[in-house]
Amino acid sequence: MHQLGAHLKAVANVAGRGQVMLHDGAYDFEEQRQYAANQLQLKKGDSIDVECTYENGTGKMVSIGESSLQEMCILGLYRYPVAGEGLICAR
Repeated sequence: MHQLGAHLKAVANVAGRGQVMLHDGAYDFEEQRQYAANQLQLKKGDSIDVECTYENGTGKMVSIGESSLQEMCILGLYRYPVAGEGLICAR
């Protein structure tokens, strides 16, 4: 997210385990961080839902894009191993 981002929620949908909260917290453009998480094994068919909330007090229409004057909703994850049956993910 960029300057209008207010909150980010990420939930993993894991077969046999249900929903696993990865992150649910306030977002501040001036304080972007990486968060450590417990390792989570994801397999084929599992998914991650990402929800971004914005507060647009500018009175202007904001478009999607990579510029800091535009907005986006992207979650970055690291995974290990590169190949194999299961994927280990952390945010």
